Amino acid sequence: MLLNARRINGGRTILLAIEDITERKEMERELKRSNGQLERLAQVASHDLRGPVRTVSCYLELIRKRIDPNDRETNEFITIALNGMKGMNKLIESILDDAKMWGLLKTFSVDANEAFDATLKNLQLLITEADAQITRDRLPVVVTDPTKLIQVFQNLLANAIEYCGDAKPVI
Repeated sequence: MLLNARRINGGRTILLAIEDITERKEMERELKRSNGQLERLAQVASHDLRGPVRTVSCYLELIRKRIDPNDRETNEFITIALNGMKGMNKLIESILDDAKMWGLLKTFSVDANEAFDATLKNLQLLITEADAQITRDRLPVVVTDPTKLIQVFQNLLANAIEYCGDAKPVI
């Protein structure tokens, strides 16, 4: 509603304009609802889809280590499956990039200890297989994307285990 007083020809005139904004308010509510759904989709893609992709990839790598290197057909199947996992990861990254572009992903205060524990759970088979000993001090709360922090921890630990040579991994 607009209310405006003006002087016209020495007198006072009050101009009143009323606009029905019901439709605009409904569109705003719908936009908020849609943005909420997109944010949930981005979070699902970020966390709920990445974990299984990482787990399947880790198991495929472990299977590859256990089979006969001369078994070309099985190695080829594993390579195809791993490439599929890489493709799935790229698709997830694309969804996340789009979500970031639209400002749908937020950073959070993340307890790095919880992120590290999630990483240990994701890599449990690899850790057990390598008989790795992993310890840590208490970690801080940080402001970040929780999935990215788990990914950093996972990359660091997997590389430390994989590239420790013949020694038992102590991390």
